[in-house]
Amino acid sequence: MPTMSDAQTAQILNELIQLNKDSAKGFKRAAAELRDVDAPDQADRLEALAEERAQMVDELQRAVADLGEAPETGGTGPGALKRGWLNIKAAMTIEHGKTKKVIVDDRLDQEEAVLEAYNDALENNLPDSIDTLLGDQRTAINEHRERLASIETTD
Repeated sequence: MPTMSDAQTAQILNELIQLNKDSAKGFKRAAAELRDVDAPDQADRLEALAEERAQMVDELQRAVADLGEAPETGGTGPGALKRGWLNIKAAMTIEHGKTKKVIVDDRLDQEEAVLEAYNDALENNLPDSIDTLLGDQRTAINEHRERLASIETTD
């Protein structure tokens, strides 16, 4: 099977850029929500994940530019809607003492979707350098998900 064209590869990478931008924004928003419920240690951990995800976006954008294509600069519309829904959901659970759990569970769901997108992308016949980059990022995202799952969510 022939390797994908640069344009096809860039399209896949641009989709991953959007998902990763959404994820980074989601981590930042979740960190702010956790600070609001007096969980600074958990918030710091999520902010670190946001920074790591932003670095992944930079790597993907450079890879797209190296292909001679235009890298994506924004996230997805559904990502913004999901963050808005999280705000509503977290606000509704404050009196029930479950805000941390709602926030972490939401991030875990998002990370599962990102991992699925990486798995789908890696099923393509990508250039070796892109395949290696995506494999490394998928491993890091899985580690992020494990770190996220280890955050204590009891109030």
